[in-house]
Amino acid sequence: MAPRAVARWVPVARVDAHDARDRGRDADDSPDQALRGPVTDVAAVVCTIGEALEQRVAELWDARELPLASMLDSVGSGAVESLAEHVNDLLCQQGLPALRVTNRISPGYADWDVAEQPRSSASGPPTPSA
Repeated sequence: MAPRAVARWVPVARVDAHDARDRGRDADDSPDQALRGPVTDVAAVVCTIGEALEQRVAELWDARELPLASMLDSVGSGAVESLAEHVNDLLCQQGLPALRVTNRISPGYADWDVAEQPRSSASGPPTPSA
């Protein structure tokens, strides 16, 4: 594995109610929004463990080594999740003195459907998180 992460703090200039409705909710009716208050900054992060594990899983799958491929794929998912948690902890430490920090979100968390991942990747990070 070759773990890497790229992070960037981005100030939120405005939250457009139209963008929030595109995600299937009004700007002010997200269940977490009442707990968060106004969003002022977003930490946008991309994490990877590299391509080698995914390539090995594909080789095992092609060789019909399905149990091993599935187990290795689970290891990769756990590894990138651990990396994301580590980076999140570091970002929270950076943000705590100045900001009220919330939980991290990404496609598949809370009510953010994974089907939106390609759309979110193309248009940039979502705005309803700090």
